[in-house]
Amino acid sequence: VSTSRSNHLAHAGTAHAQALTSGYHLAFLIAAGLVAAAIVVAAVVVQSEQRAAAVTARAGELAYEGC
Repeated sequence: VSTSRSNHLAHAGTAHAQALTSGYHLAFLIAAGLVAAAIVVAAVVVQSEQRAAAVTARAGELAYEGC
């Protein structure tokens, strides 16, 4: 992504240093977005696992009380 963006800007006449900076900036933003998405997915999965464990524990307690 960085190389593609940098090459595109360089061919468009942008200064070499500015093209490289812009390419790395775009790659960094994409990576940050992916990290944010991964954090959201991890939070949802952990929360789901905790709920499932609580439901299983409660079902076990109810089954034990019924004996």
